[in-house]
Formats: sequence, structure tokens, C-alpha cells
Amino acid sequence: MGSTDDSTGSTNESVIALPSNIHHLINTKLEQDNYLLWKSQFFPLLEGYGLEGYVDGSLSAPSKFLADKVTPNPSFVAWRRQDKIITSWLRSSLSPGVGLLVIGLQTARDIWVSLESRFASASRARINQLQRQLQTIRKGGLSMNEFFLQAKKISDDLAACGEPFSDAAVQQMLLAGLDSSYDPIVATLTTISDLSMADF
Repeated sequence: MGSTDDSTGSTNESVIALPSNIHHLINTKLEQDNYLLWKSQFFPLLEGYGLEGYVDGSLSAPSKFLADKVTPNPSFVAWRRQDKIITSWLRSSLSPGVGLLVIGLQTARDIWVSLESRFASASRARINQLQRQLQTIRKGGLSMNEFFLQAKKISDDLAACGEPFSDAAVQQMLLAGLDSSYDPIVATLTTISDLSMADF
């Protein structure tokens, strides 16, 4: 966004034309347990339009009025219009349950901060839990296919949270989760470098 001059109300840029519907751009609604996945889709959208300042606090609202304290400030009018659109985007990307948590909040920044304070720490705890699950996964009585799919799901969940493990790391954890009867297979696989998960 361009800078504003509160004394004159001039702006260096016109209001950016924004889509009214972002459902084709944000295909994940924020639930209680997917904050990082949702954020990984929503924040880049804001960055793409140069609007991240409305939620990260770097672009504050201009004065409502010009120096005479009477004339509405065009810069504020433009800022508020953009903010209302982003606020609408945010609300439309929330599940009904999460949407109830931000009723009454007026600006995009207020909504963003509220969601971050509520879900960010829980998301970090979820990532730590998934990492421990993958690092300690064991085949046990599972079939090989079930074991592989379980590990893949955990790995995919971590990737969705923005904390992916490399294929090599996941493969090492899978091999470590096998009992001694699989030692010959483990010995063979550990000699192969750059093995993709599809070929594992």
C-alpha cells in the first residue's frame, strides 16, 4: 500500500481492486485444529495484494479527519474500505464455530490478533505432538501398508502445518520403527541414497 499524508488526505496509490469472493483461493476454513494450515493459505494471499500491513500492524489507520478536524480524510476512507474487504475475507474463511469467537471485532487487525493469540500456541503444541509421534512410530502389529500410511499421514499433517520432514528423515524413522525381523530389508534400504517416498 502507498503512504498517506494525513494533512492533505492525498494518497500515493488508488485503492487496490480486490476480489469479493476468495473461496477459490482459500480452500480451507479455519477450525479449532488447523490454524497453521489456514494461515499458510491466507497470509500469502494478503502479501500477493500488498495488504499484509492491515493484519500485521505495520499499516495503521490514518486520521479520520484532515487538519481542520471537520473534513473527512480521503486516506482514511480508502484505508477503511480496504480493511472492511479484508475483514470480510477473514470472516468468510472461518468455520461457524470459530466465527463466533470474533463477533464484535471491527478491524482485520483485531480479528487477526485474536485468532493468533487463541490458536498459535495450540498449533505449536500440535506440531510438537506430531513430531514426537513420527519420531517414535513403531510397526508393532500393523501391516506394512498400515504402518506406512500411518507415518505418511503424520508426515502430511506436519507439512500442512508448515513443518515438513524430508523424505530421507521420514524413511529413517520408518526403518527405526521396524522390528529385528526386518533387519535384512533395513540393511538394503539404508545403502540406497536419494530414495523418494514413492519408491520406498
